[in-house]
Amino acid sequence: MSEYPRKFDTRISTPSGQIHVYGNMASETPGPCVLFSHGFATNGFESHRMFLDVSTEFVKKGFSTILFDHIGCGYSDGNFRDFLLSDAIKNIGIIFEWMCGQPFCREGEIFLLGQSLGTATAIEALAADSGLAGFILWNLSADFARRYPRLFGPAMSHGKSVCIEDKGLFTHPDFIADAKRFAVIDRFAEVRCPVLFLNSGSDEKADLGLARAAAERMVAPFEMRMIQGANHSFKGQPELEAAAIQHSINWAKKILSCDRVG
Repeated sequence: MSEYPRKFDTRISTPSGQIHVYGNMASETPGPCVLFSHGFATNGFESHRMFLDVSTEFVKKGFSTILFDHIGCGYSDGNFRDFLLSDAIKNIGIIFEWMCGQPFCREGEIFLLGQSLGTATAIEALAADSGLAGFILWNLSADFARRYPRLFGPAMSHGKSVCIEDKGLFTHPDFIADAKRFAVIDRFAEVRCPVLFLNSGSDEKADLGLARAAAERMVAPFEMRMIQGANHSFKGQPELEAAAIQHSINWAKKILSCDRVG
């Protein structure tokens, strides 16, 4: 009986603490991989363990996967009050560098799949990295100084810690001041690998115009995909989540096929 796929857990040291990493190797030989970047006030599995579902389906198709918890999230060090966008961006770079050195990852065949805030941290960290095969961006997030106080309360704009009520978590008082440093949409001009923008058609949290604005700045090829009727995290919508997963896998396979032919 094959030992693969093989799941593992490890911890990686960063300047802001140790990060918990969960991996699922599709094979012992080098192959394509997906690094997952989770959203705000959640953990590496994402809402209702969605990223585990996505990971499982990618592994079935021969992609190894890496999920991780940001500092202050899940099993990683720290408290959510410590969470800043600038630290999250640095830590994605550290995880990506570690991942590139793993024997199950084939050079040039690593995709980055982000959800919500995880799309922004992914782009800020790796927009100009030539080692990526592509970005898969679910419900692009940006424009934090306007959107986050609208979502979580105006006190967030005034250097105050606020409670994310449905999570019971408190934000860093400098979260917005720190986030203002990053013009996420403008970074798309630096991206040189293909991008899939996948948007939920009934997203109650995101701004669907952000993906269009990002695409207008791109030189690299991109695809826009709308999952009609889907909410922000496909909560209670297994069929729509499955459609998003399948399209993401098909897109990644198409990108690899084009690169190998080329």
